[in-house]
Amino acid sequence: MRVRRILSAAGTAIAALTLASSLSGTAYAADVYYIRTTGAEGFYWYDDGYTEACDTLADGRRAVIRVRDVTTGGTLGQVADTDGANGLCGHKYLPVPPSGHRVAVDIWRSDGAAGAYENYHSESFVIP
Repeated sequence: MRVRRILSAAGTAIAALTLASSLSGTAYAADVYYIRTTGAEGFYWYDDGYTEACDTLADGRRAVIRVRDVTTGGTLGQVADTDGANGLCGHKYLPVPPSGHRVAVDIWRSDGAAGAYENYHSESFVIP
């Protein structure tokens, strides 16, 4: 009986994490903010600044994520996935603002480094 309850609790936890990871614009227990738009998704871990941009469409475009500190007005940096929708993502570490700062996370696709922003989407949250 106890083993069943443990497995049931583990299954519930996995289902909750799966649901949380499928929601756009969600900051949750792993200290990660997830954002997506058509053809791109991005992650910003606000505990250490690790940031990923992932291209999800094999159409020759690149996926870009930018993180901004709205409180100070500064850009923390951006990351691009330029090698297509091959399952690999572009990544690097960006700065993390202090607790209480509002952070904006922007995501878009573009045709080349200087291409117009396509499917642009932006959300913000406060660093806990």
